[in-house]
Amino acid sequence: MTDLNTTKAKIEQLVLNKKSSLATVQIQKFYREFGHKSETLFICCDWYRRLGLYQKAIVLLKINSDNLKIAHTTATLEGRKILWFSRMQNLLGAPTIAQRLIANITPATIEDHRIFGLIHLTNFSYQKAYESFLKVVGDNPAVKTYQNRIDVLNLTDSMVGIKKLPRALELNNQILAQSESDYETALMNNAVGETYCAMESWDLALEHLKKSEEFYTKKSTSIDLAFLQKWIGLCYYRLGNTDQCRLYSKKSVASLIKLSAKEDALLLSLDFAAQFKLLSPVQSLRLQLIKNTFYGHDLILTAMDQIGLSSSSIKINWRSKEVAIKSKTGTSFQFEFNKEIFLIIVLKLFEDWGINYYRVYDLIYTEDPFSIVSAKDRIKALIQRLKKVYGLKVTIKGDRLFLSKDSAKKILIKNLDSIPFYDFLKNHVGIKRFKTKDVMTHYLVSRPMALALIQQWKALNLVANDQDDNTLILRIPN
Repeated sequence: MTDLNTTKAKIEQLVLNKKSSLATVQIQKFYREFGHKSETLFICCDWYRRLGLYQKAIVLLKINSDNLKIAHTTATLEGRKILWFSRMQNLLGAPTIAQRLIANITPATIEDHRIFGLIHLTNFSYQKAYESFLKVVGDNPAVKTYQNRIDVLNLTDSMVGIKKLPRALELNNQILAQSESDYETALMNNAVGETYCAMESWDLALEHLKKSEEFYTKKSTSIDLAFLQKWIGLCYYRLGNTDQCRLYSKKSVASLIKLSAKEDALLLSLDFAAQFKLLSPVQSLRLQLIKNTFYGHDLILTAMDQIGLSSSSIKINWRSKEVAIKSKTGTSFQFEFNKEIFLIIVLKLFEDWGINYYRVYDLIYTEDPFSIVSAKDRIKALIQRLKKVYGLKVTIKGDRLFLSKDSAKKILIKNLDSIPFYDFLKNHVGIKRFKTKDVMTHYLVSRPMALALIQQWKALNLVANDQDDNTLILRIPN
């Protein structure tokens, strides 16, 4: 039998060197040999986490869906597995699913509280994150080890969010003084700079942020640098240097899009860009609607607000989320809200910036966390439906989805008047029977579009199939 510690050391070296393929083979062998030990499962999941192979960890965890419906403590194996399942969802870019999953879990260890805190931070739930990290570090945290300092850094992130600023600054200065590498010093200078931003001490903030920039610019483009540029842009804005503000803010947004950063990070940078008047009025309105969709902000569209052209063929009623589609005959017909319509709305709102596969999945399939391992396939299937039924084309760049320019022009989001009832059905009340081709002829639409309409009418119990002669029977009374 292979020695456990020797094998662990070998895999650890592969993980440290980011040798993903070789490490994966060895992790699988390790799990087959030592998987009877419960701790082996979490060791393997953590290796996958550090390699960015979150889906492999999810598959390894083998969560029973029935167990998600009951409360757990992480002192049990099943509770700990669900917590790690939530952690991987969060890292993939599905924070809504992750936060919903941990609602029924009670953390039992310091490491468990650490994971809770990270999930809450991703969801901007600063008070909950603060409570979690306080249990990790205590009231008088030690800053001797790197892990200590990272824990304190996460605590101060949450403290800034709930405006405990003097204490956050004190702790950030402590960990800055204890930093042991150039990277760590850059990280801590960034944290001190952000805290000074929250305190509106713009000169001090810029001083620390520029020190951090000296390190990050040596590493070319990175998400860390893109985050930093956002804060430097804010400092320049507050200090009256609009040229430098615009330069740094544009760099931040462009880098975050290019690097397929999580939407939560991108939205913060876009928020700053809107504040600096770098977004058009329509882009600013889209950003507000995105906040409404993502975080439940209560945004009410005025009668004058609209996203898209009045001549668009696909008109989405923001108030009711119903959709009116204009056919070639000039007649409009209605679609009820469904996953396809929601995807159209999300893609239109993110028209200029794109949106990550996993965030789309997080929004559309919130109640189905298990299928996230096949998220791309499921979203691609929806994209095919958009092309086939609605004539909309979606382009994929990296892991980000964009509506094509021509497709974006077809969509209008606005508070609309009541959408007309199904005129085809009203016209056929006396006829009773019809076929799919009759719908195609009436609206001059494709067969997939006609079938989608008929499917909707069946769901509403307006029509039914006649099994004898392959026709459809109208159920609306005369």
